[in-house]
Amino acid sequence: MSPDYTTEDVRRRSPAVVVVEALGSSFYANGHIPGAVNIPPHRVRATAPTALPDRNTPVVVYGAFPGCPQAEIVIRILTALGYRNVSRYRDGKQGWAAAGLPLDACDS
Repeated sequence: MSPDYTTEDVRRRSPAVVVVEALGSSFYANGHIPGAVNIPPHRVRATAPTALPDRNTPVVVYGAFPGCPQAEIVIRILTALGYRNVSRYRDGKQGWAAAGLPLDACDS
């Protein structure tokens, strides 16, 4: 696994970096880091090949809070599927919001 990202790293990330929220779709819809894609643990095998077609793409996975088990599971599965540049945003959605940064919500 690649080194962890900080809040500032995620905020200033390159457009080539794909940010993945590892929570369920309702949590994603209520608010996610701008530009993030939603890949919860039970959907990784089905969604990753389409959402992340290049296994060398830098991917940063986050969950709700530091140590969020969903993020850990998604990281483990992506790595097992052969993704070579997977990192963790350890502070997760909680850290992003605590830094005063915006979350995007999906229209329902």
